[in-house]
Formats: sequence, structure tokens, C-alpha cells
Amino acid sequence: MGSVPNSVSVSTPNVPTAAGHYVGETVSYNKVYTTAASSNGLTPRKTSGVITKILVGKANPYLIDGGAGWINDSCIIGAKTSVTEVNTYPAYTGNSNSISTAMNEMGIDGSYAHRKAVAAANGVSGYSGLYTQNVTLLTLLKQGKLVRA
Repeated sequence: MGSVPNSVSVSTPNVPTAAGHYVGETVSYNKVYTTAASSNGLTPRKTSGVITKILVGKANPYLIDGGAGWINDSCIIGAKTSVTEVNTYPAYTGNSNSISTAMNEMGIDGSYAHRKAVAAANGVSGYSGLYTQNVTLLTLLKQGKLVRA
């Protein structure tokens, strides 16, 4: 049996972090970093974007536009304050521990291609069907927070 990481950072759309930012939020910023752990801030060409992933506990926890750079709270100079409606799947109430089975039971396409698109819409980048990625998607589906692709 494979090993399971001790902790998995999960960022869900429209669920604020302790600092109040969330995946899907549009922010304006004045500095950008090349990695989540970098200490060398750069002047960005583009000064606004959408938070697409949050790595809690990192120096620069917010990924902008799926790869434009990483930012932190001190970089953010403005944010869109209104939360837009996000189209999510209803909560899964079945007993399956498989994301593809759960999706299929709900009448949702559970194919790898569709799960990959859904993963991207939920801030799970580089989806390859790993156990931790599928657990993240299944957890969001059970909570009724899985964003539709």
C-alpha cells in the first residue's frame, strides 16, 4: 500500500483563508515571486489576476492565474470584495470512496479527461489521478464545493 502524505493543502473556491483570500478571488498586487518559498520579489508586468491555488504555510501562498507568479498578503494592494456565484456540483451523499464512482453515481462524467478539467477548475494543478488529488476532489464533492468545469 502506498504512503499517504501527513498533510495536504486544500484550497477551495470562495472559502477564505485566515487572511481572507480565496481561490477564484481577483486581486491587485505590486510584487510577485517565482516560487511559493522565494524571498526575491520582482516587479510584475501584470498587476492583477485571479488566485488559482493556495498553499497554506508558504511565504508566498497565493498562485496567480495558474502560474503567472506567487504573491503574499503584503503584495496584495486591492481585491474584488464581492464574491461571485460559483457553479458547483451538489453534495455527494453516497458511500463511495472513489471520485470517479461518486461522480458517475451522480450522473456526472467521471472520466479521467473530465476529472482533469474539474481538478483545474478547483485549483488542483497538474492533475494525474494521484490518490491525494482524487481525495481532494472527493472531499470537495462531499462538501458540495466541487466547482464544475
